[in-house]
Amino acid sequence: MLQFISFGSGSCGNCYFISNGIDALMIDGGVGIRRLKKYMREYGVHRSQLRGMLITHDHADHIKAAGYVSTEFDLRVFTTEKVREGMMRNYHAMRKVESSRICEVKKGETFQLGSFRITPFDIPHDSNDNCGYCIESEDKVFTIMTDVGAVTDTIREYIGRTNYLVLEANYDAEMLQNGPYPQYLKERIASGTGHLCNSQTAQVLVDCFHEQLQHVWLCHLSAENNHPELARKTVEFKLRQYGIIAGKDFQLDVLRREVPTGPWQLDGDASLAANEMGDLFAQEEAETVQPTKAALFDLDGTIFDTEEQYSQFWGRIGQQYHPEMPDFSDVIKGTTLTQIFGRYFPDPQQQEKIEAELDEWERQMEYPFIAGAEAFIKDLRRHGVKCAVVTSSNQKKMASVAQHVPQFPSLFDCILTSENFSASKPDPDCYLQGAKALGAEIEDCVVFEDAFTGLEAGRRSGIFTVGLATTNSRSAIEDKCDKVFDDFTQLSYEAFTQLKKE
Repeated sequence: MLQFISFGSGSCGNCYFISNGIDALMIDGGVGIRRLKKYMREYGVHRSQLRGMLITHDHADHIKAAGYVSTEFDLRVFTTEKVREGMMRNYHAMRKVESSRICEVKKGETFQLGSFRITPFDIPHDSNDNCGYCIESEDKVFTIMTDVGAVTDTIREYIGRTNYLVLEANYDAEMLQNGPYPQYLKERIASGTGHLCNSQTAQVLVDCFHEQLQHVWLCHLSAENNHPELARKTVEFKLRQYGIIAGKDFQLDVLRREVPTGPWQLDGDASLAANEMGDLFAQEEAETVQPTKAALFDLDGTIFDTEEQYSQFWGRIGQQYHPEMPDFSDVIKGTTLTQIFGRYFPDPQQQEKIEAELDEWERQMEYPFIAGAEAFIKDLRRHGVKCAVVTSSNQKKMASVAQHVPQFPSLFDCILTSENFSASKPDPDCYLQGAKALGAEIEDCVVFEDAFTGLEAGRRSGIFTVGLATTNSRSAIEDKCDKVFDDFTQLSYEAFTQLKKE
């Protein structure tokens, strides 16, 4: 019997798990090590089961944690030579996979890993290289195809022989065309080396459907240009036109972006998860008018999982200019660039050089959401909660964020940067200004923070302060805030309304 779990499927991070009861595999390493270990504990997955990690391609949302995961779990990492080269060059992967752990594979050549027979095959995408994996266990075939630029004969061949299929349905064509993305990005996504839209996915399933296909999961959905129920309905409607009924002739499910989906026991019997998931998505999208409250969010380490990238930058700067301060990157957290310069770099030439390096670094950074953050903010906004960003970053940094995450500004009623404050955290002025900007009373606000200085600023403002254990451990921050969460996956509008009552 096969078991399948998705630990995350989308631009925020991809990681999948498959087991046959004897051996287990991990596919892609785009989910952070702390989240992954938490999920594995919750699902009873033991690292001793794992025989290796398969990497599809070298984009950050598929490899950013691969170095940490492979080392922590003592795993061999299987991928092609070109993907390996791309992984080594990708600066978003803070910890590289050790060369001794990498096992190169070739497309079309089957290899044995434990009791699995695995065949990599070509998938067109604008990465250094990209492959799908056909995984055989006894008489069952499981195939995964993510980040698919175009449907090829090879892709059709593997769908035609699989029982369990994970297939991309990234975007709805109309939503993409009318959405907020810049034109060049729209063209890149819709190109033959970008992603599959819902209708393309539906058509290939129509063309390649066969009686042995038992279960299909739609993966890697865009948060801005798709919706789980829209993807599902598009595929169901197209198949029904050809007499193929989802839920009867095969099982259809949609993988969630930022939290786990599953597990599924793949024994040939259709799962009942589809209707349950449909009800869940419908519930998440329900709009209810409620009294307005306000949420104030820090940026780095709270909304975006960027702290490691900044630690790397400021760690290097500290080594260069202040080797006597080995913890320099930790010391400057939560302070504005102006304050950093004033305290540690009084030389204007040094300031100019460092600022130029920082601008270039931020232009190249990725801005992955902390687990559950985007969904939580959208849930608050649907229910009439006003939301603001309150950050020590400057406006130039926010322009970089908007370039990389075009939908970001639309998530908030206002964004306050260092230019808006008279003093930096831990001074409470920033959160007092945030409440004022939203027209909210202090008692109607909640602050979400991760760093020590920010938590102190929240507390000193008199606002109920939630700590996120994303940068520091729970034990390190629990006495510095009113409540602690690992991330936003356990938060919803309903939970938000109950925070102060618990």
